[in-house]
Amino acid sequence: MIRRQWGCDPRDLPTAYMVEDRMKSIRMYQEEYGQDGIDAITWSDLEMDEVFYRINNTRSFVGEQVLYRQLHEPGTGERQQLFSKLVSAFAKDEKRRLVFERKFCGIGKRQSSYFLPLMLKMLDDRGWAELVFYRLLQLLFICAILGTFLFRLPQASFFLILMVSCNLTIYIIKKEKQEYTFYSLYDVCVIVKFCRYLEKNWPLDDVSCAEEIRKDLKN
Repeated sequence: MIRRQWGCDPRDLPTAYMVEDRMKSIRMYQEEYGQDGIDAITWSDLEMDEVFYRINNTRSFVGEQVLYRQLHEPGTGERQQLFSKLVSAFAKDEKRRLVFERKFCGIGKRQSSYFLPLMLKMLDDRGWAELVFYRLLQLLFICAILGTFLFRLPQASFFLILMVSCNLTIYIIKKEKQEYTFYSLYDVCVIVKFCRYLEKNWPLDDVSCAEEIRKDLKN
């Protein structure tokens, strides 16, 4: 199947309609980590979504999200040269290309996988301020309970209801985000496994990224 689809227009595939349905998820990586690039107005004027649909022969959610970001931020210098060398190497070596495509197929395009950039962003944003905020909520909740049941203060009852509502709201919001985090753990394991393979089977002889891959895996 992979060999038959090589060079084909992905818009002609039976699954083409699914790409449009998951565009919001594909954009997450660019929205969370994107820097300077093509602005939204220019993107729309150039109909870059249609360009994305035409060249999206990716086999994984990682490929779709990276391709979408690369169209926004093509890059220059070493990054662009490395990309060109990889394209040339895989174009000349079909056997190796098929092996890597099967590896990417193993990563897949599960809907929950597209939330991985969001999960990583959440982990980056967590700090002492959030910890202090939750500790303060706990303290206020305890004070409300003591004021209501121990000191029998009428104002404390209203404050307790307010704190319960506040905590329930935060719980519902955080629960949804934590579910995405839990589902994304599987994808982290799959990507780490692929990186281990890539470290040992890097396709370019004149350019090595092994040290960079090791550094990323440690982090």
